[in-house]
Order: sequence, then structure tokens, then C-alpha cells
Amino acid sequence: MRRYYAYITFANYKPNVKIANTMVKGLETVRAADLPLPQDAQLLSSDNQIFGRTLSIKTTLTGDDSQKFYRNILLSKGWKIESEGNIGIFANTKYKKGDDTIAITTSPQANSEYTIVTITLRGN
Repeated sequence: MRRYYAYITFANYKPNVKIANTMVKGLETVRAADLPLPQDAQLLSSDNQIFGRTLSIKTTLTGDDSQKFYRNILLSKGWKIESEGNIGIFANTKYKKGDDTIAITTSPQANSEYTIVTITLRGN
């Protein structure tokens, strides 16, 4: 009987909230869900941080093809290239739209058919 009472009390609990839940809104201007992944992409890691989110994927696209993949998508959605460059085998392109930024870093893996792509999304 005691378990049943505890369950009923829990199930019927209504917190005393001063504002309705529908009035509570978060701000998320850059969402990873809005950014497609290459068809063969395998998610290696996903990290949510205070400043944004970082995803690392593995793909069979070359580093150049991975950069072109994201360039075509982001430019068509109104993003502008803020900076781009290469250091050794690493290529990095940073895109900006308003206060939001997306950085795409590619790293072809030696002796492998894979490229690691790191996507860093930051929004204010």
C-alpha cells in the first residue's frame, strides 16, 4: 500500500511554478542537427561545452572533398567564409553568420582511407 501511495503522489505531483513552461525559452542559434554529415560518416565524438559544440566524424571523403562538401552547404545557407588555411595535412575553414561561427577542420589519416573531420559550432 505504501508503494502505491508513493507512486500516486509522484505521478500527481505538480510543482509550484511562477511562470508557465511554455514561457521558458532557450537560445540555440547554431545547431548540429542543421548541419548534414557526409553519407558514410561515422560519429567519433560529440562534446557539448559552454561555448558551443564539437563533433568529430570519420569519412572516406578526402580532406579537400570534405571541405568542399561543407563549403557548398554553408555558403548556400548564407554563411560567409571568415578565414581558411592549411598547416601540413590539416585544412581549416571558419564560417560566420551573425554572431555564430562554424569551424571545419579536416585531417587525412596516414596509411588509411579515412579523413577525420572536426566541426566546431559556436553561438552567442
